[in-house]
Amino acid sequence: MVLLEGEMERLTSQDVEVGAEHPHAAEAISSFFSVPEPDAERTPGLLEDESEVAYHRLPGGTPAEERTCQPARRSIAQRLFKPDHVTCLGLCCARLSCSWCAKLAILLLLLQGFFMWGSLSRTIWIPISMDKSCQLCKDPGGCPTVLHTRHVLPSIADCKSLCEKTTGCQAVDWFSRTHWCNLYEQACQFPIDDRDNATSYQIAVGCSVSNGTSGVLVAGHCRLGIELPSIWSIARTEVPLMLGSPWSWSCSLAIALFYTYLMSPWFRLKVKPAVVPLTAPVRCLFRWFQSGGAW
Repeated sequence: MVLLEGEMERLTSQDVEVGAEHPHAAEAISSFFSVPEPDAERTPGLLEDESEVAYHRLPGGTPAEERTCQPARRSIAQRLFKPDHVTCLGLCCARLSCSWCAKLAILLLLLQGFFMWGSLSRTIWIPISMDKSCQLCKDPGGCPTVLHTRHVLPSIADCKSLCEKTTGCQAVDWFSRTHWCNLYEQACQFPIDDRDNATSYQIAVGCSVSNGTSGVLVAGHCRLGIELPSIWSIARTEVPLMLGSPWSWSCSLAIALFYTYLMSPWFRLKVKPAVVPLTAPVRCLFRWFQSGGAW
């Protein structure tokens, strides 16, 4: 727009009058139309990593911080994962750890049940000889003392059961031809009696040597490398196998992923319209109990 010389003088005189009456107004007008000079001390490359603060000079002459032009620097985790992703990852890890803890607890409970009511609750027998009895032997100190003698028992199981019920009994001889059963307070080492289809058995007894190594007493000697089954001995064997099993890991991971999907915000938002009407009676009943059960 081209202004005449007279009009320019008139506008200039009006600006002077306004500036005389309102000194802050002239400063505000000049700052509004002026272009800020670049700051030579600031490096343009740093503007991407810092928060720029814009200032506007108000008519009162006081600078006021209006807003930050760039958001604050975010962490790497916030850049890579959204809040929903972090929530789902936490749910998956928590369910995976809970799954392993539950499997270990179930393993220990099953072992405890086997030792209390299962096959491991019964006495463990070790054969001394499958074709000879301790009625005659070549032990250096002589044959062990016979505690009791029974004949015409139905089976070897009844002979062993009789020994378990007899105080001090540690070994038996069973003669399958005559159904004869001998009970001994100690197992022999070298049986030689082979009459009447004889066999000899002893109750498994734990032992240990001077260096602390445990074993089982067999034929009067502590046989190392043989360990009586216990909850912890079986757990020490089974837990590493469970941890190294791909099938076990696959089951735990599948359960964790399924649980994460069910508890994810996306799934809960999708099923909310269908779940709310179904759970309405339960919520009403719960509120009724909270109110004291009064109609």
